[in-house]
Amino acid sequence: MSKLFDEVASQTPPHVQYFVDMSFDISDRIQNLLEAKGMQQKDLALALGKQESEVSKWLSGTHNFTLKTLAKITSILQADLVKVVNQASTVPGPQMRTEVLGPWDAPKPEDILLFDKADGESSALPQPQTAKIILLAA
Repeated sequence: MSKLFDEVASQTPPHVQYFVDMSFDISDRIQNLLEAKGMQQKDLALALGKQESEVSKWLSGTHNFTLKTLAKITSILQADLVKVVNQASTVPGPQMRTEVLGPWDAPKPEDILLFDKADGESSALPQPQTAKIILLAA
């Protein structure tokens, strides 16, 4: 790689790199699911009530998906895109990490947390707990 690229990459904050990695992982997952189901971007766009150009832009890997959009896509494709798993932690404060799983690691219903409150509280757990987000990869 070039010196300029290496310099810019070394100055990129970790949260930006995580965002980029997660964005591409989600986009890749959607594209793999579309292919596996014999669907095209236009089929997904039609099911979402969106223009094909908008879905194409989403799948470029740089779109900041909302949880609502991810839920809609999950419902249409009948496959999980993101899985949130309860994780006990001995370190105070939030602990988040991303793992890419194989298709054999299907989520269990009790492992999925629903964040449907404006304040971001989980409706699936009795008390605040640390969780990790796992992006499923085909």
